[in-house]
Amino acid sequence: MKLLVLYEELAGYTIACLKYLVEQHGIEVHVFRKKINKEAPFDFDFGALKIYNREQYTSTELLEVCIKIDAQVLFCSGWMHKPYLQVAKEYRKKKRKTVLLFDNHWTGSFKQQLSRLYSAVMLKPKFTDCFVAGDAQKQFALKLGFKSQEVQTGFYCCDVQYFKNIYNQTFENKKQNYPKVLLFVGRYVKHKGIDALCDSFIKLSDRYSDWSLHCVGTGPEKPIKHQKIKHFGFLQPSEMQQVIGHAGVFVLPSYFEPWGVVVQEFALSGMPLVLSDQIGAGERFLTTQNGLKFKVEQVDSLTNTLEQIMQKEPSELIEMGQYSHHIAAQHNLLSWANTVLNYFK
Repeated sequence: MKLLVLYEELAGYTIACLKYLVEQHGIEVHVFRKKINKEAPFDFDFGALKIYNREQYTSTELLEVCIKIDAQVLFCSGWMHKPYLQVAKEYRKKKRKTVLLFDNHWTGSFKQQLSRLYSAVMLKPKFTDCFVAGDAQKQFALKLGFKSQEVQTGFYCCDVQYFKNIYNQTFENKKQNYPKVLLFVGRYVKHKGIDALCDSFIKLSDRYSDWSLHCVGTGPEKPIKHQKIKHFGFLQPSEMQQVIGHAGVFVLPSYFEPWGVVVQEFALSGMPLVLSDQIGAGERFLTTQNGLKFKVEQVDSLTNTLEQIMQKEPSELIEMGQYSHHIAAQHNLLSWANTVLNYFK
């Protein structure tokens, strides 16, 4: 069996999922991808995945290579790259399963209303199914004209075993001396809310002087300097265990985040969560038992929510972290692979 994946920027969690198909089910996986983002130069282990850099091919060459691969199932990430759509069109002619992947959720914007018209002409004739992140994305797929039975959720899944291992190796120590450290991991861009997070933390830093903020990532936004804020810069996944071991609460304050796989990653690591109401992954991994949600449009909502979490006793944070781990472990590579295998039937 062969799977052809036409993707944008690969991430470690996507690679973990695809490698699982190869290693556990013997599927031959071919992946076209964009070149690596300079702000996130991850060192990937592709294993037996067959990787193609799409910049090395003209549109005609890309189509010829994909037709020669002759996979039974095609995955296509989004609909912005026209050469990918041409491949999907040819595979659809051959009666193959062609699956559209996306993480955009339905907002009802003018642009999305136009996409419904676009879909009728450019997407529905090319794709048999959709495999999307969550329920909000499924609503978008239905608006695009796909039937409910043609849409599966749960496309994003983190490298479960990796973060389970971190939990097993770090959480017992946290029980003895719970770290009063907020952790942010993401790009330093405005829509991630990194500046708002730093500003809110600084407002609280005198009152809660035993707490600190650790930030991991790079980007165009300059790091805000403060004696209780530590910026690690870009880290490889192999370097994250020590950071996670010394952090107590994961915070993602994005103004816009269609999903956010980091939510599952740090929930699995055993952390309580503080998320904005714009984080798609909150629908699956955040409850009142393992974290707090704040409204990005309300003044001081983030500050007040951080204060609530910082006021909690270590015993409360431990229970919340354990529940985070429990919820996040429910979505794993086995369930992900079972969904993919159904496309081959």
